[in-house]
Amino acid sequence: MKRFLTPLLCIITVPSFAQDSIMPRRYYAQLEEKTQKVNSLIRKKTQKSLNWLISREQLMRAKLNKSDPVAAHRIFDRSIDSLQRLKSLAAANLPAKAKLGRQYNSYLDTLQVAAKFLPASADLQQKVGQLQGSIGQSEQISAYIHERQRALKNQLAQYTMFTKDLQSLGKQAYYYQEQVREYTSILQDRNKAQEKAMALLRKSSAFRAFFQKHSVLSELFGTNNDVNAEQALEGLQTRSQVEQLIQQRIGNNPDARQAITEQVNQARDQFNAFKEKFPVLNNSAEMPDFKPNQMKTRRFLQRMEFGGNIQFQRASNWYPTMGDIALQAAYKFSEKGNAGIGLAYKLGLGSLDRIAISSKGVGIRSFADYRIKNAFSLNGGLEMNHYAAFSHIAQLKNWNGWQRSALLGMRYTYKASPKLKGNITVLYDFLARQQAPFSEPLKIRFGYSK
Repeated sequence: MKRFLTPLLCIITVPSFAQDSIMPRRYYAQLEEKTQKVNSLIRKKTQKSLNWLISREQLMRAKLNKSDPVAAHRIFDRSIDSLQRLKSLAAANLPAKAKLGRQYNSYLDTLQVAAKFLPASADLQQKVGQLQGSIGQSEQISAYIHERQRALKNQLAQYTMFTKDLQSLGKQAYYYQEQVREYTSILQDRNKAQEKAMALLRKSSAFRAFFQKHSVLSELFGTNNDVNAEQALEGLQTRSQVEQLIQQRIGNNPDARQAITEQVNQARDQFNAFKEKFPVLNNSAEMPDFKPNQMKTRRFLQRMEFGGNIQFQRASNWYPTMGDIALQAAYKFSEKGNAGIGLAYKLGLGSLDRIAISSKGVGIRSFADYRIKNAFSLNGGLEMNHYAAFSHIAQLKNWNGWQRSALLGMRYTYKASPKLKGNITVLYDFLARQQAPFSEPLKIRFGYSK
């Protein structure tokens, strides 16, 4: 009996072990944490947007109630109640079945299939389901705001006092949708360990077979062929290419063209059926009626720009040749502008006939930069410089030893590498003549940013 049971147990445990070796258990926690983080960000943004929408409609109702109470009740009361119920539903954090939304996310599709495929991943599957529910709710809410804006435009057409309110609704819908898309992209910010784990998973023939049956794409196209989640939508032919191919294959034969036309009509009917199955796709191509600020939907770290620069100062009766080595951090408040702070270390270099490295002080900087045209921008800032060596921080608290600078000039930015931008900045110090000892008013800095 033992001889019979031992091989049988080995056969039973092999699949579990094989699947376990595909995705090591320690990666489950990382995937669960990231999924939960994205879900939390989307839910917070959803609640914030719904609160804003409820508040905005209440203000619009109060404004209309002063001139037309009956219209205020008819237009806003039911909508505000619906928004309150929608807010309660969004707060429930209910899981949802995977389906194709406005934009296909290959990583999320792979993740939801992996959560079903891998053993001991019940928690991951639950969190992925909750994330899919949040994304689905966000798409419904975005579509609701768009529809509500159109309805209010028609209902409030005779009133001129709601122009700005209606514009605000359109902006809110756009930025909400873009912010959710930005949060969802966090899923694809993978470290090397997660990248390796997902690569091993895709190499598994068992997972590929499982993916064919349970992915969103396989459900959409109803196919049992090998579906690659990241490449299935690539390489689709354009209309002109299809027409050229038909011309080459059938020529000018009218009967053949009639048969092709019938097949195209059948394909159109099938596509309309897909549109009914996924109605949210109807609004995916809507364009905003204002110029969006792309920085508004970026995360804080994505709006930060880190860099540094170096500046040399000629020797004088008071100072040797010096080099200012600075590190700085800037916050991008728009696509064209940023503002930030920096710290500079003053390194004494001596002279050409006698090079001597020494510490000559520190500097504190604040600056702003705004792009004017192409690679040229206006740059300026205020600085405090301490031109003396110090042995401890307490010496810097005496502000009498600091010199002030007010700088304004131009910056030229160029691409140094795929990840680095170089810049050359020419500045004029308007307070240089007031300093004692005197310092050079013209400053040229060579820098980089990332």
